[in-house]
Amino acid sequence: MKKFFIGISLFFILTLLTACRSDTSKSTENKTSSTLPSISTERTKEFSFYADSLVNHRLYYDVHQDSGGMGVNTEINHVISVDNGKVTNYFIPSGIMKLSDLKGLSDSQIIDKAKVADKEGFKQTIEMIKSSTRVNTDVLNSIEYQSPSPSPLNVEAITDSSGNNIASETLKISQISGYITEQERLSLSENNADPGNYLEGLVKKQTTLSYTFKSALQNQTVTVFNTKYTGFYDGETQKFLLTKYIDNQQPKMDVITQKGLKISIE
Repeated sequence: MKKFFIGISLFFILTLLTACRSDTSKSTENKTSSTLPSISTERTKEFSFYADSLVNHRLYYDVHQDSGGMGVNTEINHVISVDNGKVTNYFIPSGIMKLSDLKGLSDSQIIDKAKVADKEGFKQTIEMIKSSTRVNTDVLNSIEYQSPSPSPLNVEAITDSSGNNIASETLKISQISGYITEQERLSLSENNADPGNYLEGLVKKQTTLSYTFKSALQNQTVTVFNTKYTGFYDGETQKFLLTKYIDNQQPKMDVITQKGLKISIE
């Protein structure tokens, strides 16, 4: 009976020691965790132009920064829609669209607005040719507008001197252009070109538009009303490809290991 009592006592003593050790461990754990800083579940994301354009949809705005910086009065030269490896470029005539005009618009509404602007650019081209040359207006009026269509994403990159990092990227868009350059306009005016197939070929010429950027706007945004923009730029030309700043996503240059990216060594 005495041995049995001693056995029971030992059992209770061990049980109490185990419980105390467990409580001490939990207390220490709680004390330690309370001294650590809380970790936010919201993490900064990054996106690079080419890699992101292959799998996502974004609108980019081709703008130029003047001496006054960028803001509500910054004019948009092109609206570029990238969508899962396809790109569509809309020409915006001068004075037609500013960053302030995007206020409150969805992407689909902005694209609709860009389509109208692109068609207006075509009309301006026709009127420019009429005023620059002695041509039969019936020929010009018979030229039909062709809206921009998606083309495969084409980005060419150049590395820095180490060959390990991307120094610049150039987006190249091959499409039928609905407008003419100032040089082409002057050529028409001087030569009074024949209004036949030449004019239609000029207005509907196949052209390649290029957008080069060398840096990303990391931790920098352009604010217009209640919308922030980030993107990519070329510091030498002060040309920017802006896109909406969404979910704290930070832009970065692509990496040399990116599949499908055409890379040249400097």
